[in-house]
Amino acid sequence: MLPVTCRCARRRLNYPMNCMKAGDLKLVQRQLTQATTHAEARVPLQICAKLAAAGDSEALETLLENIDRLEILKPAIRRQLFEPTDQQDAEQDAMMQVARSIQQFRAESNILTWLHRLATNSSLMLLRRRKELSQSNKADLAAPHVRFTSITANQSTVRDAIEALPEPYRQVVELREIKGLSYQEVADATDTNINTTRGRIAKGRALLADYLEQQSPSTDLL
Repeated sequence: MLPVTCRCARRRLNYPMNCMKAGDLKLVQRQLTQATTHAEARVPLQICAKLAAAGDSEALETLLENIDRLEILKPAIRRQLFEPTDQQDAEQDAMMQVARSIQQFRAESNILTWLHRLATNSSLMLLRRRKELSQSNKADLAAPHVRFTSITANQSTVRDAIEALPEPYRQVVELREIKGLSYQEVADATDTNINTTRGRIAKGRALLADYLEQQSPSTDLL
């Protein structure tokens, strides 16, 4: 097995990928703080994704935070969408999809390619939904937060689901989805940096979507 290497700042990760374990997360987090480009971040992100796929919640939070900080999803989204509000919608949907589908990530996959695919799919899905809604004269998709449009996912159901979320996800999702605070306002209210906040909201939305789908498989998640 050849080691996987990455030159990040002045340090180097040099591990066989199948030997990575949860104890390496702190080192990976330090490497990510030094990474300023997608290429520098690829290997530590790959390790985070592998650990997150195995059920490490801290690794998933680290992954989401750095996806947001390094704007890894934006290039693929900007190739498909031109309106800033559409780009923000697609980016948040893709972040949620990362959290929901991380267990499907395989160590042999390239994390950047995997994320590019999720971002592209989210962009195309937004375009398709917008076209369908336009044709049926329904409300537009301007709001940047996830919407639960099926009548089975009524306001009471969503509120109950949010209340059932574990911390720290319950608080940030409630502030964003119920109180309508901006991402920066949520970050200020919880004394958390903006990248961590956006990552936690994405993870909370993923948990919320999973819960609502279990309650009503027909629920339409936008």
